[in-house]
Amino acid sequence: ALPILRGLETFSQLIYEDEFGALRINQSEIKDFPRFAHRGILIDTSRHYIPLPTIFQNLDAMAFNKFNVLHWHIVDDQSFPYQSITFPDLSDKGSFHQYTHVYTTVDVRLVIEYARFRGIRVVPEFDTPGHTESWGKGQEALLTPCYKGDKLDGTFGPINPTLNTTYEFMTKFFKEISIVFPDAYIHLGGDEVDFTCWKSNPDVKRFMEEHSFGSDYSKLESFYIQKILDIVSSVHKGYMI
Repeated sequence: ALPILRGLETFSQLIYEDEFGALRINQSEIKDFPRFAHRGILIDTSRHYIPLPTIFQNLDAMAFNKFNVLHWHIVDDQSFPYQSITFPDLSDKGSFHQYTHVYTTVDVRLVIEYARFRGIRVVPEFDTPGHTESWGKGQEALLTPCYKGDKLDGTFGPINPTLNTTYEFMTKFFKEISIVFPDAYIHLGGDEVDFTCWKSNPDVKRFMEEHSFGSDYSKLESFYIQKILDIVSSVHKGYMI
């Protein structure tokens, strides 16, 4: 069905209106094929909330140009607009506005269906353990408390990889995401993790010693990422990082 859809898109772009108002098409022979199987566009709805009509316009433009994957970078440090059913405080406290700047599960379904009718997959991205400042506003004890010397300084760093509660939360969260987003893949980010806060936290340092990570915090990051990969696999999804 998708090759037919792409062919009809090409056909529609060959039609023109003549001087009498009649629709015409020149006799043409076109041999075409995609160079890449994955032809994606990324939208970021955390730093700047994008209303649904604008997302639909983006999908229309993708269809015109035969793109087939919408990479939806839906949350980040700046805001958490995804309205979770399981953890509603994430968007209530982490979005720019809990009523006007959120995407409900109905909104998500509308985007997915609009995309599907245009031959476009929707792959969500939930980036952790960094880029998660907005997550911490609605989920207590998820982020790592930062220290200055031997005292808390009131700021927070990446997700705390040392707590069992972190992985209990992530298991429930990604179980929901696996249902709301039907695509076979979830993008898990994993980039740009600042180790400064982890290095300042005595509990994290103790965890590092217990697991023989030495002073290599990339090993702690890998420990966390592997846990998340296992969680996502357990809900029968593939992953991108």
